[in-house]
Amino acid sequence: MQTVTVPRTMTMNRSIKCEIISNDALCCSDVDSPIGTSDHCSVLFELSVSLPKCVDAVSLLPLRPDFNRADWGGFNIYLSTFNWNTVFANCLTVDHFWDTFCDVTANGMSY
Repeated sequence: MQTVTVPRTMTMNRSIKCEIISNDALCCSDVDSPIGTSDHCSVLFELSVSLPKCVDAVSLLPLRPDFNRADWGGFNIYLSTFNWNTVFANCLTVDHFWDTFCDVTANGMSY
C-alpha cells in the first residue's frame, strides 16, 4: 500500500512523489518532505508499531545435557540394550543412519 500517493513538493521544477510502502495503512502518520533547502530528498514520517512482550533471554536458550554429571555407566547399559542391526535395518542413507542414532542417544540422555 502506498500511503502517500500525490506529489508532496516541488524541487528545481521537478515534482517528487513520496512513497511509504506498508501493509498497514495506519502505521504511518505525519508524512512531510523535504527539510529546509537541502539538495537531498528526504521523507519524514512517524511510524507506529507494537512490539511483542519481551521474553527472558535465558528461557530462549536450548537445553543442553550436563555431561560432567552424566551417569556414563547407565548410559552405556542403555546403549547396550539395542540390537543395532535392527535399529538401522530401515536406514537407506547416511543421514537416516545419523538421525536414527541421534534419536536413540537423545532418548537415553533424557533419563
